Amino acid sequence: MKKLLRNRKGSILVNSVVLMVVLLLTGAAFLKWTADEAYQARFDLARTQAYYVAQHGALERGLASLRSMDDIALPRVEQHFAPGSPRPYGTMNGYYTDCKVDPVDQIFNSEVEQLSPDQYTISSVGVIEFSQPNGEIYEVKRQFNMVVQKPALSKYFYFSDSEVTEFGEVIWFYQEDVLYGPVRSNDAIGIKNTPTFYSDVISVADDFIHGSGFNPEFLGPEPVFEADSVHLDDRASQLRDAAAAVGNYYDDSNGDWQTRIVAEPSGWHVMQWGAGTPFPDDGNLETDEFVPYSNNSAIFCEGPLQLWGDRVQGRGTVGAEGDIRLMDDIRYSDYGPRDLTSENQADSYYLADRGSSNVLGIISESRIRIANTVANGKGNGATSGATTDHSNKHIIITAALIALGLPVAPEDPYGCFDFENQNNSPDDPFGWDGYWWCDPEGPNANTPDERGEIWLRGSVIQRQRGYVHRSNCNGTGYDKEYAYDIRMWKTPPPYFPKETNDEGLYDFQITETWDKNPDRREDFN
Repeated sequence: MKKLLRNRKGSILVNSVVLMVVLLLTGAAFLKWTADEAYQARFDLARTQAYYVAQHGALERGLASLRSMDDIALPRVEQHFAPGSPRPYGTMNGYYTDCKVDPVDQIFNSEVEQLSPDQYTISSVGVIEFSQPNGEIYEVKRQFNMVVQKPALSKYFYFSDSEVTEFGEVIWFYQEDVLYGPVRSNDAIGIKNTPTFYSDVISVADDFIHGSGFNPEFLGPEPVFEADSVHLDDRASQLRDAAAAVGNYYDDSNGDWQTRIVAEPSGWHVMQWGAGTPFPDDGNLETDEFVPYSNNSAIFCEGPLQLWGDRVQGRGTVGAEGDIRLMDDIRYSDYGPRDLTSENQADSYYLADRGSSNVLGIISESRIRIANTVANGKGNGATSGATTDHSNKHIIITAALIALGLPVAPEDPYGCFDFENQNNSPDDPFGWDGYWWCDPEGPNANTPDERGEIWLRGSVIQRQRGYVHRSNCNGTGYDKEYAYDIRMWKTPPPYFPKETNDEGLYDFQITETWDKNPDRREDFN
């Protein structure tokens, strides 16, 4: 036992030394870890700061510059801006540099002379400098990118230049009206009873026109008053040019022809025949052509147009110089009467959620009118058939509609979305059009002419609000069942009129953003 004890003399000292070494190494590792964490925290802070500095540059230099330019001044080629001045950000310094705007190529024939591109990519690099423990200055860079586009008027669910008809009558939002998308007017908006608004309501006036029982419900943002007015052109210039560039511009032979376009499975069927004559059932047409569906279809015709079809595909816009008469449903191939009974029928996201890629614009330089046809409920058609029966009542419209008509004389009609044959009395010097369903001496004496509902999925933009229902004949026209197609905000129909103020400036809207990783140096070479 004594020999064993003698052999262990001095072991405490050795163990103590080993323990001290372990503690020193652990302490050094902890200090290193603490230093690394502090550095990583500063790096992450610098990385975040660089992102916002880059974003600041893109907004302050790029976007603000575009919003201050009219069509003549907007750049056609890549444009670079001076870097921002260095400034402190807490204990760090930073600045933005390499700020530029780059026009996105136009989506139709390059031979068309465009005033300016519709889209731009804006990019900017944010630089943040901070010191490391050894005193070395380190730079962190972050690039911010965004795509901006001229806002199309289809961003509004319901827009009007005037809320008063050509006869000086206010058209009211009523109890049954439910508005699921943005509403805007260059006039005072009239409200009776309790219509419901789920999104923005913007007016240039300082208040609403208060009708009887005024008690609107605003389930979205509070209304905005005294807003800037929005300019409306009286011609669809971009659509005209695009259609001419691709050979889809149809003249009317100086008024000698009339035009019909039907959305069929194989494309847009364009037909023209003699003005003032019935459609030739024998197929003897002046024009008989098909325009294939595509992602950027453009069709324009001179004079009035008859339009309908239930096989619309792709992205396209159809326009006319004169009145457009909707003879029956005009709807996407993937949207049918069955969808009207869906629980999502009034949902702004319905078509987007279904993954629909079909987008349609309809532009008239005069009026867009629901024709008084059997298919659209002519002759009190709403009183017969089931709700889902669309053979002789109702009309389905899946499109962004815009009526630009600017009257040449006071007695001429303004551009509006309305319906024809409104049963005005023959004693009415303004509205009589030769049609009176409820003629007291006729077979339908004092009978209403309720034609069904307008099932609209899209948006309505008009120079002047038009009637879609009247009290004439104890009820004439259509009830409204409108829902905004939310896709119209970011993906409008091609060649659709853009929103500008009275100075011709565009409030460019941001549609996409992304950034590049500061650790990838190759991104900045």
